[in-house]
Amino acid sequence: MANLDIDLGEPRKPKANKAISLISRFQRLAIMGFAVLAIVLFLVWLADPLRDPTVGPAGNNPIEVGGEAFIQGPNPKTRRESLYVATSFEALEELRKTILAGDVFGLADAAVARKVFRVQGETRALVLENHLLSCKLRVLDGIHKGEIAWVDREMVSGIEK
Repeated sequence: MANLDIDLGEPRKPKANKAISLISRFQRLAIMGFAVLAIVLFLVWLADPLRDPTVGPAGNNPIEVGGEAFIQGPNPKTRRESLYVATSFEALEELRKTILAGDVFGLADAAVARKVFRVQGETRALVLENHLLSCKLRVLDGIHKGEIAWVDREMVSGIEK
């Protein structure tokens, strides 16, 4: 008997499988595209570019120079917690950097140097200056009554009249 081992090479794959793999690649790309679009839309929604810059985040009450406002945490969960405010615009810039870096000792040094102080959340204040990212206020309540406080604008909410 003769040995009839014949090498026929690799078996051919049906062309339908190639079409299915192309469709699945397209579907994967479409799903990734929709996921990226959803993330971008979510970030735009968070940034809220259509928000009126004269309205505080805690309410729809305008922050007007000469009007009263609340100093408070930037979101409803932290609204009543105590927070640091600065005594000058330069001290506010330093306070932002200190908080961003998580420098507890730098914050303590700034407090000892009277560049910053703490106020209780929802402290009333008189708006003296209103800038794009910050506000200059005069504290109207608490142990720091009468002192000047510089805060980020997101920490100020107008008071209903």
